[in-house]
Amino acid sequence: HDTLAETAVDTTRLFETAGGRVGVFGVTTAELPSITPAAADVAVSDPVATARRASTRLRDRADYVVGLSHCGAVDERVAAAADADLVLGGHRHDRHADTHDGTLLVRTGGGGVVEATVDGAYTFHDPAGSPSGGSGQTKVAETYARVQERLGLTAVVATVERPIQRDAATITGGESRLGNFAADAYRRATDAALGLMHNGSLRAGPLLAGAVTTGDVISLSPFGNRLVTLSVPGARLRAGLRALCTARPDHWFLSVSGGRVVWDSTAERFASVTVDGDPLRDDRTYTVATQEYLVDTDAVTAFRPDQVESFHGCQYDHLTDHARRGGLAVGVGDRIERV
Repeated sequence: HDTLAETAVDTTRLFETAGGRVGVFGVTTAELPSITPAAADVAVSDPVATARRASTRLRDRADYVVGLSHCGAVDERVAAAADADLVLGGHRHDRHADTHDGTLLVRTGGGGVVEATVDGAYTFHDPAGSPSGGSGQTKVAETYARVQERLGLTAVVATVERPIQRDAATITGGESRLGNFAADAYRRATDAALGLMHNGSLRAGPLLAGAVTTGDVISLSPFGNRLVTLSVPGARLRAGLRALCTARPDHWFLSVSGGRVVWDSTAERFASVTVDGDPLRDDRTYTVATQEYLVDTDAVTAFRPDQVESFHGCQYDHLTDHARRGGLAVGVGDRIERV
């Protein structure tokens, strides 16, 4: 965006390549200040208008113009507005490839690699798989593998005998094995009464089967925010759980460990909520383990910074530790019921 670019980063960049000069611009979602605590004070310009201006400036200086758009549902508008040859989208985790007013827009989905050309051709690849295309794909896959090894992401931490689905429909469709796994990891790392996972923080990708690496586990929720323990009055906990149940009518965002929720979808209310087998009481206080993100943003307003009791390091480190201890063998069917 223009304001930050003037003082912190270049508005656009030019790269000299064997195929010609490539101009690159980047825009991000206008929601950034509200969903990223570290960016709360950042002023974000309209990404569509900014993309239009940036691409116009680049067109006379570059042979090709490429846009990076971390705008989710707005990616299509960015591509249509920009005078670009190619736009690489993000923020949403569905694969996408389509032309918008002459500009090809591609998104890889929750993970992977996409090869795309300014001529409108594209191919999606799983970087963990064996390269089957040309030298460009081979180079991308080999580089990806080297970086993973250098970061210690290739170590096997678990073996999954029953494949675990991690497509978006499964993750946000109700109780899931991945949601249960994450909520269990948080609760058992902190001895909290409840472990909560916001399913919007789980990333879709290839199913987990056979040998599972550190990188595989981190990719489930690759965010560096801390795991926190909260002390939450029962009435506020009920409100927080309800917020996760009703955030979007077509998505289910609540995963829980240590409790059970029965949700009446017609009346949009709880039929019952239990913690450790006992009914949730508004006049009691409960310890809750979850990502710091839920405290520092307005995703769940019932959870607040003044409720934080303790911090427990990076949240995905606890996911990895729990996987090592066999946590991926978790099932489904006894925590969430929607009637």
